[in-house]
Amino acid sequence: MTHPAVMPADGRTQDGGAVTRRFAIYLTLGIALVAGVVAVVAVQRPGAEAPEAAASTTTPQLVATSPAPAASSEPAAPPEAEEPAPLLIVSEHIDPLDSTDFDVLDPVSLDDEADFGTGVTAVLLDVAKVEAEARGPGEVVGPGLAVTVMITNDSGAEISLDEVVVDLYAADGSPSTISFGDERTSEFSGALAAGTSAEATYVARVANSSGEITVTVSYEPGNPAVSFVGKA
Repeated sequence: MTHPAVMPADGRTQDGGAVTRRFAIYLTLGIALVAGVVAVVAVQRPGAEAPEAAASTTTPQLVATSPAPAASSEPAAPPEAEEPAPLLIVSEHIDPLDSTDFDVLDPVSLDDEADFGTGVTAVLLDVAKVEAEARGPGEVVGPGLAVTVMITNDSGAEISLDEVVVDLYAADGSPSTISFGDERTSEFSGALAAGTSAEATYVARVANSSGEITVTVSYEPGNPAVSFVGKA
């Protein structure tokens, strides 16, 4: 015997209620899924930066520039002229003793006696103007001087005269060339005993034999020379 179906009081069957509940669950899940997708898309959308960040990147940078200098209407000043170097004034008188490569004692006049300070002395017996002869290499013919020198040894011991050197200098300091080829030239040589004297003559070509001359005499290397200064 078949029993008729029993209807609930609200008029819905039991199967219809189950369907309605499942539909509500699916609808809720679908709405939640759609909301999640919208949120993700909104976060990952390009250009969705904060207003402050966008404003900071688009603010133009102001660069300070100096104004260009105004062109001057005044003409440029000409360069200052360099001062000329001062002229070097050379004295007409040159001390020939400044150019020697050996020590020289203070000069005496042509007529005085010169002392070497070792007991040896020298004097000029004669200073004569002559015409110098040229017979050796480098010698020149022309006006010159013949100087006769005497050396006296009062040192108490024998000395050698082989190293005696006699030089003449003109007023401008230029050295004169001894004419050893002139027959009037006779050099010192040999030994000079204590208490004795010896003399020798030297002929030299002098540029200006009428001006002041300087005569130097040395007898031993290492000792200062004596000098005579005056007009011939």
